[in-house]
Amino acid sequence: MFPNWRPMIDITNNKGILLCGNLSPSKASVGRLKKANPEIHLHLTNVLMKRAIPFLILISMLIGACQSDSPSDTSALNNPTTAGRDSESDAESEQEAAEKEQIRAQMEATRVEAAQRSRAAAEAGETVWRIHPQWQWNGANIAYYERIGDSASLVVIDVDGKEISRFETGASYAANPSWSPLGDELVYSKAASGMSDEWNVWRVNADGTNSRLFVDAEDRAMHPSWDPTNAMIAFIKQDGDDTQLVVGNPRTSVTRQITSTPGQRYHPKWLDEFLFAIYDKTLDGESQICQANVFRREETCLFGVDGFDVSAPAASRNGAIIAFTMREKTEGATSDIWLYQVANESFFQLTDTPEESEGAPYFSPDGRWVVFHSDKDGQYNIHRMRIDQSKRMQLTN
Repeated sequence: MFPNWRPMIDITNNKGILLCGNLSPSKASVGRLKKANPEIHLHLTNVLMKRAIPFLILISMLIGACQSDSPSDTSALNNPTTAGRDSESDAESEQEAAEKEQIRAQMEATRVEAAQRSRAAAEAGETVWRIHPQWQWNGANIAYYERIGDSASLVVIDVDGKEISRFETGASYAANPSWSPLGDELVYSKAASGMSDEWNVWRVNADGTNSRLFVDAEDRAMHPSWDPTNAMIAFIKQDGDDTQLVVGNPRTSVTRQITSTPGQRYHPKWLDEFLFAIYDKTLDGESQICQANVFRREETCLFGVDGFDVSAPAASRNGAIIAFTMREKTEGATSDIWLYQVANESFFQLTDTPEESEGAPYFSPDGRWVVFHSDKDGQYNIHRMRIDQSKRMQLTN
């Protein structure tokens, strides 16, 4: 209740009592203590001096610092070395500002050019692909993959659809961007010329600079997912006729294979931070949503639905709900977004649109929203919706 209460010695009978910190013994009591027990008096004096001296030194240093920073101090003006450093710092700041403005202008020109290509493709009846969205860990932005004709890009928008940055990957295929925990990088899979070509995992800064190879696979390495603790990047690697879950260290690029049994695994995401990864797995024509303990290398399948294909799972931050894509195994069927509640193993249909297909859901950090792609009106665009089915919004056009 009273944090400044402390044990002190009663100067009259040497019994332990509690005195409030803003109280002190009288001068007469100190005099009696000095006469009655000079050792205790000397001990208290030494303690007070040891505690007071550091504060006095600190105060003197602060006073000196204030005086040195006062307008009357002209030592910096008279010191050509300091003045030179200040001039260099100003020049560097101006150069940095100029570089940022140049990057901003280039990004704006790229955005305008992409918008023109998109309109031309739509008028020509070509499909524009804006797919595989992922929410930033802090919830500020959303990254997705865009393909217009022969041109591919990774695009970052805010939660209302305003474009923040764009990184063009040229004629190559790029897919499944995933945010680093700090939001300063993206990891993605890239093929040089087509879906059947060799896929590798790449990294790039969130502003589109410093693109570099992360994993160079002999056949295919794709669908990367960065875990929220920055310890691992999960991805899928081709293993003969099967695909296996692999994790890599983002600092050293050292990899470790987690699964080894038959099956086609795709779209890994993280569950329970870095302990479990979830993904879809197809074996003998039947698909399931599975998880793997990346430390024990143990795989467990959570659920499948008879007569339907399930894919692209993503868990809410607390792991209570898994969003996924489900499509009936009939010709011409469309796909919808479903939710799976882990605790009671129940299902809830989030979207119900027989004329369009939705896919690749991903939760917002607070678990209230899901972002996904949809082919509404014949073009793939990014949408978001609350998990209570309200406030659906198309973010790209």
